Amino acid sequence: EEAKFNESFAFVRTPFRFHDFLLHLGKIMPPGVSVRRIDHRGVEQAVTVIGSVRGIDAAAGDVASNFVKQLQSDPALAEHFATIVLTNLGRNAEDSSLNLELVFTFKGNPAVKGGVKK
Repeated sequence: EEAKFNESFAFVRTPFRFHDFLLHLGKIMPPGVSVRRIDHRGVEQAVTVIGSVRGIDAAAGDVASNFVKQLQSDPALAEHFATIVLTNLGRNAEDSSLNLELVFTFKGNPAVKGGVKK
């Protein structure tokens, strides 16, 4: 019961607001990166962002890599997420882009051991 209480208290103390997340993501997104879909799997689960980076060359790969590093070091995101991981990066020759998938795992998610950022 104490664990349930602590989990609920932590959520109420620093609530995650999905619309604030979307606005913040839009503000920090670099040129050439676009979002196609965002899945929010619920409180203390994960948010998956599926998007693309314009281009299929090394420069596009650098943009994707730098974007991931930017997200991982963002203090506003660190308030809610224990890990932010690039789980998929692949070329899309049809529209000359790199498809990317990012998984933002909430703090308190039992799948995250120790809440260490990866």
